[in-house]
Amino acid sequence: MLACDEWMKDTEWMAEMLKDENKARDFHHPNEYELVPYLVDDGKKHPFAIICPGGAYGMVCSYVEGEPFAEKLNSMGIHAFVLYYHVREKALYPAPQEDLARAVRQEQDPVHQQLAHCQRLHQR
Repeated sequence: MLACDEWMKDTEWMAEMLKDENKARDFHHPNEYELVPYLVDDGKKHPFAIICPGGAYGMVCSYVEGEPFAEKLNSMGIHAFVLYYHVREKALYPAPQEDLARAVRQEQDPVHQQLAHCQRLHQR
């Protein structure tokens, strides 16, 4: 098993991965908090789930472990949010856990919920 630093230096692995545009997008995503919404677009209230894709704290693998699950949850009537949490050198405890706590607070905030509703109306 390679240590995280050694794994990230494995250029063969990295070169192969970057051939896929979607995987490359995940690898090059800014190393910062972002919550990407996948909302059920029927104007009704729905429960929500926050998806924290894996990636060994080296990257967030949303292409494999985020988007497909968000789309499946949408088909079940559940709003989904894919969390891009801090990784690599910014992944020291408790940064990724604080990113998740921030996402939960954000989605439970009535002001944020109203803004999200207005954005959905504007996109129609």
